This record gives sequence, C-alpha cells and structure tokens, in this order.
Amino acid sequence: ASLASVMIGQIYSSRFNQDRKLIAFSDSVQDAAHRAGFFAARTWKLNLRPALAQVIAAAQDSGMPLTLSALPQAFAEHWQDRLGMDHYISNFLPPQFSWLRDLETLNETGHLPPDSSLPKKFNDILPWLIQSEFGQEAHIGRTLIATGTAEVIPDSARLLLASQWVQPRLAENFSFLKELSINDSEQLLSALISQM
Repeated sequence: ASLASVMIGQIYSSRFNQDRKLIAFSDSVQDAAHRAGFFAARTWKLNLRPALAQVIAAAQDSGMPLTLSALPQAFAEHWQDRLGMDHYISNFLPPQFSWLRDLETLNETGHLPPDSSLPKKFNDILPWLIQSEFGQEAHIGRTLIATGTAEVIPDSARLLLASQWVQPRLAENFSFLKELSINDSEQLLSALISQM
C-alpha cells in the first residue's frame, strides 16, 4: 500500500495530470476497503499542500509574508474566491468528513445544500490542519517543510520574551540549570521549536 501511495502521489502531483481520478483493483474485498481508506487519507493532502504553497508564494511575492496564524484565513479567502464554495469544500475537506450528509449531497449534485454547516465546520478545523502541516506532521512524507517549499520562522522578539519568561523558571526548578543565561534559554527554545 505504501508503494502504491507513493505512485499515486506522483500521479496526482504531476502538472500533466489534469483529470485526477484513480481506479485501484484488489482481489480481496477486505484489502480493497483498507486500501481505499489508506489512499483517500494519503491523497487529500496532495491537494492541500500545493494549494498552501501557492497562497504562501503569492503573499511572499506581494511583499507581505504570512504568519502561521494568518495563513488559514488567507488560504480560505484565496481558494474560495477562485473555486467557489462547492469546489473549495470538495477539494480540501479531509476524508474524515466523508460521512456527513451535506458532503454526500455535494458529491451527488455538485452543490452544497443552502443551509449547509459544512463550510463553518471546515473553517473551524482549517487552522488545525494547516498548523499540523507545519508542526506534528511536518516531517511525515513530502510536506512543505521536508521539500523546502515553506518554513516557519519564529518571531525573534517573541522568542526573546519567551526566553526571558522561561529562564528563571528553569533555573528555579532544575538545579543543574541555575547558571542558564537568557541566551542559553533562547537557544534551548529554538532547538525545541525546530523539533516540533
């Protein structure tokens, strides 16, 4: 399944593949069900990551680099304007939401119901999805961080404030860190952040 997932990733990320559809065959119903879920879980991020990269690049080109906290709103505005709400939801909603009735309606008719709560639900989880791409999932697969496409750089003033806050607490709670300087605590926090 992992090899197939890599091949799917290559096919879906090719600029020559404008019709991103896939049929996978298996000789076992149980294997087919497992692989379908596995492929769906792996491939939806292949839409999310390049879309994020485009939003980040556009902001960078305009001379207004984005903060991690501003990225979800910029992403939503950028893609909703270009795709419309129906296509936006169908392209970027994680497969964990496939059971929702509004998504079934969208898949069957091509349109969300007028009173759909799906856009709000998606906007509620979008910050988590984006932050996890730069956090806990930053080193799993071909992420924006792993490919060198994007990175998060901590604000130096806030890092210094955090270092000044954490230094006395570390020195007070750990006797072997009594001589810890502000500079040392800043290096410690930088190392910790780089491992996230």
